[in-house]
Amino acid sequence: GEFGPLRVVGGQSDGGSVIGRAACPCCEPPRDDGLTSLDRALAERAWTGLHGRVDRLRVVLSRFDPVLRRPMDDRAVSDEALFAIVAEASRHNRIVSVLAHTPSAIGRAIAAGVHAVEEGSFLDRRTADLMAARGVFLVPCLSKTMRRAQTSRAGEREASIPDAARRLADASVRALELAKRSGVRIAFGSDSDGRDATEQVQEFLSLAEVLTPSDVIEAATTATRDLLRYTRHASPLAV
Repeated sequence: GEFGPLRVVGGQSDGGSVIGRAACPCCEPPRDDGLTSLDRALAERAWTGLHGRVDRLRVVLSRFDPVLRRPMDDRAVSDEALFAIVAEASRHNRIVSVLAHTPSAIGRAIAAGVHAVEEGSFLDRRTADLMAARGVFLVPCLSKTMRRAQTSRAGEREASIPDAARRLADASVRALELAKRSGVRIAFGSDSDGRDATEQVQEFLSLAEVLTPSDVIEAATTATRDLLRYTRHASPLAV
């Protein structure tokens, strides 16, 4: 299951909302006098999810504004809260990924010790090199971005939306190319709920526009297997 995205409000897992779920009797929620009340609420909410049927925590650190046509960092989750979330997840052998577009948001995630960055559309060379050095995976989720761009080309009412979608798609392709050159490991993910097989197929096709066939296969098999090894529920995969 996935618990996310983590924001000030919202969030769910496969078993429904984890807010209010009974605490694990073996330990107590993380307490850190350095956290603000909001930071503590986020960290404790993550803690609650870790004691449910949750394999991964997803934290939103930036988003793309289609009207302004640029990425916007979300500072609702402070560095202190992010560190606390990653530390607690690591203690329970779980993955923490972030949805981040900008180098600054990705840099915050790397410093906190997250395992993967989703999308990473405006990744730069310095940050890509740092991701590679720290072993942080990139999950491009290209199919979602490409689909938005294709839909926009078919016609949108607001003139700014098609331009924004195309800009985001072009940036995502460049980011993937840059990540590959820097040696960042690419893992497979479509940002769908997994029930629509066409989304998975489209992700393969989207990745194949940038990566070699062998790179695509590696992303979908060994790289994703290695990322999932962080979780206690991951099973061996023979390739």
